[in-house]
Formats: sequence, structure tokens, C-alpha cells
Amino acid sequence: MPVRAHVPADGTFTLQAFVYRPAGDGRHPLVVLSHGSSGGDPKLEVPQPELARFFTDRGFIVVVPMRRGRGKSGGTSLESEDKNCDPAS
Repeated sequence: MPVRAHVPADGTFTLQAFVYRPAGDGRHPLVVLSHGSSGGDPKLEVPQPELARFFTDRGFIVVVPMRRGRGKSGGTSLESEDKNCDPAS
């Protein structure tokens, strides 16, 4: 599911997000899971289906957004693997 975000310095881009829903209709609490580094592959998707299932089995909706420049998200990653040790980045 695409999520639109506006960043004044960079314009508008689309974020990829994985959405998991529990069984049944109605209102549900929400969990947002934020992934860590992709370990050298900035385009790697980290959907987290097993972790999401833990929460959906307990009645939560789970959203796992991919950060800017990660997976199929637009924009440029500001966390490129070669910049991780450079505080100026």
C-alpha cells in the first residue's frame, strides 16, 4: 500500500508499506514496525510477516513502512551503507 509523504527539502515521494490486518471487521489498535538496516542492500524489502502475525493474532493492525530509498520507497536513502560511520551524513 503506498503512503504519500511530503518533505519540504525533497518534494513528494511514495513510501512502500506492508499492511497486515487481523481477522474480522471493526476497529483495531495499530502497531507500526520500523525496520533496521538492510545490511548492505538498501533496496532489500523487510516486510516482517512472522512478527506481524504475532500482533494480528492478538487483534492488532500492523504497518511496516519501508524508509525513504529502501525497498520500493521513493527518494534517496540518507542511511546508505557507506555513510553509516560518517556523522556529517
